[in-house]
Amino acid sequence: MNLEQLILHIEALIFASQQAITMAEIKEHLSNIIEEPIAEERLLQGIETIQEKYASEHYPFEIKAIGGGYQFLTKSDFYQTVAQLNGDKFIKKLSNAAMET
Repeated sequence: MNLEQLILHIEALIFASQQAITMAEIKEHLSNIIEEPIAEERLLQGIETIQEKYASEHYPFEIKAIGGGYQFLTKSDFYQTVAQLNGDKFIKKLSNAAMET
């Protein structure tokens, strides 16, 4: 599989994952559909290419390495926009015990 096709598959996996997806998980899922072994260097190259793509100002989200994996996240410039959609449900509130600490 050429790199352009590989990038599309990696991007789809990261996008569809509900949580950060690890390199091992990406490799495992791709091995189920691609019958050739995929070097981790190629996966990293694909992820870096995707990260460069979304680093552009034309996209409101980016791919970040988080929790040992990769995940699509909204760029901080768009926090207020997303907060309007989600309301207070994603705002973390401290308990009284945490406030005292």
